[in-house]
This record gives sequence, structure tokens and C-alpha cells, in this order.
Amino acid sequence: MKKRFYDVSGRYIYQGIALWMQRTQTTLGGLAEQIGMSETALLRILKGYTPSPGKHAIDRLLAVTGLTYEEAFRQAAGEERKP
Repeated sequence: MKKRFYDVSGRYIYQGIALWMQRTQTTLGGLAEQIGMSETALLRILKGYTPSPGKHAIDRLLAVTGLTYEEAFRQAAGEERKP
């Protein structure tokens, strides 16, 4: 089975996190496990379906990735948060 690490083509609206996943070859499931969240919940955040992921989730994402808030949560050009 082929692992899916990332998709910088627009699958995730937060390209900073997608690029980090690509660079570190981290799977969605692997990142979810590291931050203590379900894969589904993390996917909803990365796709923009969760309008406010919560401070704990954001803090854990930043701690694990080492990204700043601005780096992690910058949106892809032309993307808007989905309701």
C-alpha cells in the first residue's frame, strides 16, 4: 500500500503544513498521532472544514512541526475557509 504524505496541489488549504509533511515525509496519520488527534479531525482542519481548530490543536501542531503560526496556517493562494 502506498503511503500518502501530502498534497500540495490544493487538497489542504494550509500549504505550510502540507509542505512540512512533504519535506519530512510525514503521513497524515503520523502527524495526527504525534499531536494526539484523530486522523479525521486533523484532515478536517487541514482542509479548512473546522473553522476554529482550538488552541490546544494549534499549539500541538506548532510544537510538532516547529513552524510559526504564520508559516503553518497560511492558506493556499485563492483559497478561502470553507463553512
